[in-house]
Amino acid sequence: MDELKFKNGYYLVGNEVFEKKVLAIQRSNQTKKNIQWIWNDRKMSSFNWTIEPDISLDSLYKSRAQQIRDHYDYVLIFCSGGADSTNTLMSFLRNSIHVDEVVAGAPLSGLSNWNWSNEDYSAQNTISETKFTQLPLMEYVQQNFPKTKVTIHDYFYDILDYKEDQWLINSGDYIHPTFAARYNLQRDEYSYLRKLADSGKKIALVYGIDKPMLGRSEEDLYIVFNDQMICNGFKSIDDPNIFVELFYWSADFIPLLIKQGHVVAKWVCRPENNNFFKHALITQKTDPADFDWGRNVYERRIIPLIYPDLNFDNKFQCQKPISAFMGDHDAWFPILHSDLQIRDMMISDYRNLINSIGNNLFNRNRFEQIIGFKLFYKPYKLGKITSFKEL
Repeated sequence: MDELKFKNGYYLVGNEVFEKKVLAIQRSNQTKKNIQWIWNDRKMSSFNWTIEPDISLDSLYKSRAQQIRDHYDYVLIFCSGGADSTNTLMSFLRNSIHVDEVVAGAPLSGLSNWNWSNEDYSAQNTISETKFTQLPLMEYVQQNFPKTKVTIHDYFYDILDYKEDQWLINSGDYIHPTFAARYNLQRDEYSYLRKLADSGKKIALVYGIDKPMLGRSEEDLYIVFNDQMICNGFKSIDDPNIFVELFYWSADFIPLLIKQGHVVAKWVCRPENNNFFKHALITQKTDPADFDWGRNVYERRIIPLIYPDLNFDNKFQCQKPISAFMGDHDAWFPILHSDLQIRDMMISDYRNLINSIGNNLFNRNRFEQIIGFKLFYKPYKLGKITSFKEL
């Protein structure tokens, strides 16, 4: 299989190839054949992950931004205002590397009655990050980088246009009301992108995916990648000249991944960080309760380590949702729009999907509640635990 064609991975069910996880899950359920997740395995395995690159992370971010700029005619960055996408954007802008367009997904037309609050940090209030973090960043870009087009993508319109079952297929590993709408560039106002692509221009849709995850065995530390994060990279326009670029998790710039892994490995092995070592690292016996540690404690604490030039201390951010299915971060939609027929359709489609899939294809929490599809992992050894503890 051509890894260049499937640079962001694919699934094998028997000999059948699927780019969309929902379709692979459904086919596996039908045929009772196992799923294999393939993600640049040959290229990733060709590197020695135990050797830390002797270059700073910020220098690597600059080089990655330049690599993308040099390869594409039009660079579009999706920016939620979170640390990952903000650092992605600033890796271009602070190094005078031009960004053609930054797109901020915000369902503004569906939020007229929302009770905005920057004091409620629960996942149910995640949409308030739009007002207090995301839109101020867009204003900063507009004022300081006038050559960059800033687009506020009101994806509430896209939610209202969902088609039965198709929204599920486009949701990848994140089956909740907003995913297939948040990054959808199929609307008429984005026709200039297709015209550019039709003229032969190469377009990058850049996502800030994702923070480094670590795993451990009895003796070794690993950097671990899972397919759920990569499923975040949604390509809404099917055109051979339009490409999804994951800024961090890319086989085109592996030294960046190795450097991130070593920086975090040294930190997590310090005696004062023993709780992170115990609870935030993936093991074969990881307690589902520890996933909250990973998302809401570990990920927040490593931001200054992996993004040293990013001042993110005072940014408003809510807790992360634990479930990839109907997550709490989309609470605004049922709270404000429980009477919409489109919501009834989504609930019906979701229930039908869940009821049609075997239990072995789901990920569950400690209460045996379904929180997503089965996850697939790729670990790469960073080194002995003892060697990091000695540093």
